[in-house]
Amino acid sequence: MNTKGVTLIIVLNLFGIVTTLGCAQEPMKNQDSKITIQEMPKITIKGKIAYMKALGGYMVQGEVPRNEFIIVNQNPDVLRKLAESEKNVTIEGRLTRGADFLFIEKIDDKPYCGEKALDFK
Repeated sequence: MNTKGVTLIIVLNLFGIVTTLGCAQEPMKNQDSKITIQEMPKITIKGKIAYMKALGGYMVQGEVPRNEFIIVNQNPDVLRKLAESEKNVTIEGRLTRGADFLFIEKIDDKPYCGEKALDFK
């Protein structure tokens, strides 16, 4: 392969890397504005409650959708009973930070009241 061909391949690879990095960045946000819970995306999950000390406590092991969610408004008394029962529940809530942090509003159509949630700045 000649020098021009190698140079072209290098330039195209660098262009691809720069383009990928540019797309992966989050858009700038106003650091002074606070987002309310009602503005966060709603989600309904069918799955089980589990306890993982390494992740900060209780979480949802979702079957539909299949994912794990960290509960940000934990009520240990309620969640402990559900974790010990290992039964599937339907959870309605909101995604707070990304796709892994869940603010629970209802479990099996019953209102859920947890501890004070994490700061959602």
